[in-house]
Order: sequence, then C-alpha cells, then structure tokens
Amino acid sequence: MTATLDLNSIRQRASKFAKDFEGVTSEKRRDQDFMREFCGIFGISPNRIDWQYQVKENNKSQAKWIDGLLRGFLLIEMKSAGKDLDEAYRQASRYVSFLPDKDLPDYILVSDFTNLHLYDRKTGVPRLEIKLADLPQHLGPFLFLAGYETIALEQQAHINKEAAEKMAQLHDALKATGYTGKDLETYLVRLLFCLFAEDTGLFNENGLFLDYLINHTERDGSDLHGELTALFDTLNKPDDSYLKAHPDYKGQKRLASLPEQRSRFPYINGALFDGGLAHCEFDEAARNTLIECAKLDWSDISPAIFGSLFQAIMHFDDEAATAKTKKRRELGAHYTSEENILKVINPLFMDGLRTELAKCGKNDHKLNAFHDRLAGLNFFDPACGCGNFLVIAYRELRLLELEVIKKIWGKRLTAQIDIDTLIRCNVHQFHGIEIDPSAVQIATAALWLTDHQMNLKVQSLGLYYHRIPLTKKANIVCANALRINWVDVIAP
Repeated sequence: MTATLDLNSIRQRASKFAKDFEGVTSEKRRDQDFMREFCGIFGISPNRIDWQYQVKENNKSQAKWIDGLLRGFLLIEMKSAGKDLDEAYRQASRYVSFLPDKDLPDYILVSDFTNLHLYDRKTGVPRLEIKLADLPQHLGPFLFLAGYETIALEQQAHINKEAAEKMAQLHDALKATGYTGKDLETYLVRLLFCLFAEDTGLFNENGLFLDYLINHTERDGSDLHGELTALFDTLNKPDDSYLKAHPDYKGQKRLASLPEQRSRFPYINGALFDGGLAHCEFDEAARNTLIECAKLDWSDISPAIFGSLFQAIMHFDDEAATAKTKKRRELGAHYTSEENILKVINPLFMDGLRTELAKCGKNDHKLNAFHDRLAGLNFFDPACGCGNFLVIAYRELRLLELEVIKKIWGKRLTAQIDIDTLIRCNVHQFHGIEIDPSAVQIATAALWLTDHQMNLKVQSLGLYYHRIPLTKKANIVCANALRINWVDVIAP
C-alpha cells in the first residue's frame, strides 16, 4: 500500500464517518455499510475487501464467516451494541488460524459500532481501544491502512542504521588511537547504555549526558577518558535516594564532595559499570563523534535490531581500506528480522500463552495463577548471538504480563499500589550461551534496554515506573555451546 491521502483528508473523512454512524447499534442492518465506509476513510476501495469470507477448520466442520477481510492487512469482526468485544476478538483469532499464511492480517479490528478495538495480530495485544466518537483524534494506529505504516517502518530502519553508523564512526575513532579488544567493546556498550538512558528518561533529566560531554570536558578530548571513567564509577555507586531507602547498605558509596555534574546521575549498578578500563587517549575528533552520537534521539532504537548492527561494528577488524568499505556497506545486512523472530516464537510458545490467558476470562484466581506462571518461566537460547530472539521474547512476555495486570486490576490501579509487586517478569528469566564475548555484552545490555522500554509502557496503566538500580541481569554465558554442559547454564 502507498499513501495516497494526506492526513487532513483522512481526518475529515473520519469525522464524517463517526457522525454518520452515531447511534447505530445493529450488526445485521448496518455492519457492511460500517466496514465499507470505515475502509473508505483511508482510500481503500470496497472491491479490495472480501465480505463474509468463508473459513472452515476441516472439511467436516461447519463454515464460519469473517465479516470483512483485507488480505494481509486487516480482519474486521462486527457485533451489535452490548456484545462482548473480548469474546469477539477471541472469535476473530480462531478464524485467523484457518487462513492461509499469505492472507494473514497484521491487525484485527472488532467493533460494536460504539467502540473500536484494534489488536496487533502477531502479539495479541490491543493497539487501541476507543469510542467511535474519538476516532478522528486517534487515527495514528490505523494509518497503516493508508500506507503510512510502511513509511514508519522505513523510518525505524533508517533510525537504527543511522545510530549504528554513528557508533561505527566512534568505534573507528577510538580504534585509530590504538584502543582495541575487550576494553573497546566494554567502552562502547557502556556509552550505548548512556545514550539510550538519556533519551528514555532513565537518567531522570533529558540532555544530562550531552551537557556533561559538552560543558564538562575539554575541547581537545584530553580529559574525556578521565571524565567518562569517573562518570561510570558514579553510576556504579548508590545515590542519596537509594541510601535513604536502604540504610543498611554496606558497600562503597559516592563521595560527599562529588561535583554536581556527576551527582545528578542516578545509581544504575547491574554490573554494567563495574570494573576499570585501560586508559584511552581521546582526541578532538573522537570527542566530537561522541557528541554527535549524543545528539541523536535514541528513544526509538530497537534493541533487537540495533544489537546486530552494533555487533557488526565490533567485528570490523580489517585495516585495509577496501575491506573496510566492503564491511561498512554490509552493515546490518545479516540479522534475523523481528518478523521472522515472531514466526518462530509465536507458534513455539507465545500463541499457547495467549490462549491460556484467553481461557482465564475474568476470573481473578485463574489470572493470578497465570501471572505466577509467566513470572516463573525461563527462556534459553543456546546460540544467542547478540540476543535478538531473547530480546523479542522478553518484550512479548512483558506485553502479555501487562494484559494480565489490566485484566486483574482494571480501573482499581492507583499510585498507592506497589508497582514492583505487579511487574514481576524480569530479565533474569532469560538465559543464553554465546562464544563471542562482545555479543555477550551486547545481549546483556540489550535486555536491560528492552526492560526499560517495557517499563515505559506501564504508563498506559496511568503509573510511572522504572527499575533502577539494575538488580537483576540476564544469564548470558560466554562459552562454546557445543562443548559446555548446558546444565551448568540452566537446570533442565
């Protein structure tokens, strides 16, 4: 699909559609008119939609009918006013399972004319739940129907590629000074975490790291290593807020005389900033490259995709210009896409977990037992690389947990509830073996970054949540998976 309508035209059509169907309640009388005109908002011809599309579980089963199917994009299931839309979604999901792969829709829309519930078919997670009257103000999640989703995905790929190329420049600038090996890899992983943390609120103040680089280091880069290692040391030691909450803490503490530019950073911990690094002689060019990296917006970076790009940076060892050109041109060309990861993990375990959740209905006892089960699951990838599969699996697990919490608590959630007792899935449930030490570091950091991204989604519950200091980490073991006894990594 290509975008043929401007957003103002789409919004005007949506406003007219909402007004035209205000007060309509009967599925049998107006469902096709509703679906036809809804798709017309986004410039989709009715001829492209299969109405009353027949599906059968097997040759002997009774035929079922999908109300509307835009193959590859959207399945629509209509109900009369007052009907259970959760059950309508479960019904639509069963119909999807009978479709051939080439016709599988990306999204499922269920509606009783008054309400519109849009689900991501791959994850089973609601993308949007709104009243019909509010449609003109919430068009974003539907814009894939006008081709804007493709544009957004291309922009996302560009963001990841641009960020990786900036990190590649920083890698090359440091390497040009003679800085190599594990210290270089650790340096880059720590800097990556700082860049991401700054733009996603983990440092509490946006621009804190960039300000530190620009206003508290020399232009020629001569003191940059010292300032960065001092910052890493600060991030590894408790701040006042942590010490007040943990008066029995006996470990190393921050100096009372810590300069303000470092004392403003929170306590991160998690072994990420533990341990010293060999001295690195930054020059002006390397400092400027790091500042350019910090000026990018890292909030939309995908830890799964970027991990592979980042790994490609670290694997650049050729000194010859021709080899360098070849490797840089192929940056990011070889990684497992998110779409293909979902094709593996959905049938392997996520589809089963979603079915279990659906069977719980609104029974709090069953939902709490299911939540216990999610928090007790372990996931193991014996050749995890930079963690692509683990990252996506963790994201999907957290999204499912969020749905469980919504079903149990509903509108009873308040700021007084201890959210740590609600969010129980964590990165320690994920295990891996990887022979490349740099990939081990990337996978570990990528899961932390994903954890923070999912914590931000808790805002959909009306609650702010972050999980620092990092008290748990993924169990990624650096070893040869063909030689190590897997029992030493995770119990059978």
